[in-house]
Amino acid sequence: MKPPENIDEYLHFVAIETARMSWPGSMMRGEKQILRGGAKQKVEDYFRNKFPIRNLWDNPASIANKYDEWHRKMSEELSEVIKPFMVTQGNTPEAVAAKILNTYMHQLMKYPKLQIIWPRLHLPLDRKAFNALSKRCVSFAGKEKISDLLEKKRGQPYSINRDEYEQLQAVMIEYLQQLRLNTMLEWSSRIELNWLWL
Repeated sequence: MKPPENIDEYLHFVAIETARMSWPGSMMRGEKQILRGGAKQKVEDYFRNKFPIRNLWDNPASIANKYDEWHRKMSEELSEVIKPFMVTQGNTPEAVAAKILNTYMHQLMKYPKLQIIWPRLHLPLDRKAFNALSKRCVSFAGKEKISDLLEKKRGQPYSINRDEYEQLQAVMIEYLQQLRLNTMLEWSSRIELNWLWL
């Protein structure tokens, strides 16, 4: 195999490798299958051919500054790709797309050039996260704002709409700030909250 010789070839390989490494395997298996066969290939095709990897690479600080707006746009694009592959009634393509995008962005953080985005990353929302956050014994800043949502959607985390998604992400920022104060550790990104329910 010939190694990449310019930045576009390099980023082409980055996009493919990252898409393969970040695919949430639980999406297409088990009793609560989210997407049917063929979805993984279509998502890889999207990240290889349509995802703006070059713009992200060239302008990470600019994207970090407007990350929520950028994330919404990318999630909407990706949701159109996966819409034909949705299996479970009641799930929204936007919520599934956000989960895939979040795991993709997490994998991209191994590249130092993109690490300025790390503090802006969103927490991937799935059943494990919803179950942990909705437990009565778990208390955190802002929980009262989302407790009804957590309880209602506990078994169906991919049924939330974009406004509910953004509400949850905003509260996760509050939770992160609370952890910084209470643990004296340098929690720096919402994605680190995944550690709490491994």
